[in-house]
Amino acid sequence: MDLIESFRQISNVIVYEPRGFNKLYSPEKRGCYGITQFTEDLALIIEKNKLKDRKFFIFGMSLGSAVALNYAVRKKGSQPKALFLNSPESKIQSRWYFKIVQLLPKFFYKFLTKIILYYYSFSIRRKNPENLETIQYSINRFKEIGFFVPVRIYLECLCQYDIRGLESEINTPILAFIAENNWFSDPENSKKIAQYHPQSDVIELGGTHRIHVGREEILTKNIENFINKIK
Repeated sequence: MDLIESFRQISNVIVYEPRGFNKLYSPEKRGCYGITQFTEDLALIIEKNKLKDRKFFIFGMSLGSAVALNYAVRKKGSQPKALFLNSPESKIQSRWYFKIVQLLPKFFYKFLTKIILYYYSFSIRRKNPENLETIQYSINRFKEIGFFVPVRIYLECLCQYDIRGLESEINTPILAFIAENNWFSDPENSKKIAQYHPQSDVIELGGTHRIHVGREEILTKNIENFINKIK
């Protein structure tokens, strides 16, 4: 990723590829893609790499922001010196019909997911065409790793993620990157995440949900400035 190469200009980088994101091995089993599982995996990676308390940073975007915040709130192990988060929220918005999808057998997923993606594509094309790139990215990911795993990740991780009421327990500075034209996350909710620590800050970059694309150098520079500020 261009973003990783950019980050290497200022730091050593450990890339956490969550379960289910690997094209070669994505177990099709219910219950193994929840927010608890993703958070425990992150804790194991931090422990295995012997990252000491306040001696490292975590960058997360979208799903990664939820896992990073859940880790910070649940205090699973060594805490980072700062969190750099794209479009962070305390609770990801989910639609009522996802509760129905949760109960359905696997063979329905492909059909229903295509309907949902068509609905989102139609809605976004009318209301917010700039965000079509995010839907297209999702469609491409479905083609690469199938329908079961991405659906389970959404249902088990993002729909279950909820730290509302626990935000004040985050004792780590947060640099929140905000996409002002974000159809998938509420920019105002993202800004609230940066209100709970005196050294936290918000960077509004415009753009859409996949805010990092084409802005790798801008993100890196802002992160470097933030690191220097909190030393």
